Amino acid sequence: MDSFKNVTNMVTPVSIRAAITVVTAMPIVLLYPFLQKYFVTGLTIGGVKE
Repeated sequence: MDSFKNVTNMVTPVSIRAAITVVTAMPIVLLYPFLQKYFVTGLTIGGVKE
């Protein structure tokens, strides 16, 4: 039971916020390489003036 109390003392609001940030950003980081060609195409089309 003492080890459980030590773990709960280590969980701080800052560590929870960092974990949420990593969990939120991870899908974006993992999907970007596969969707990069669509971003580049969109930027190219948007940058061309007639």
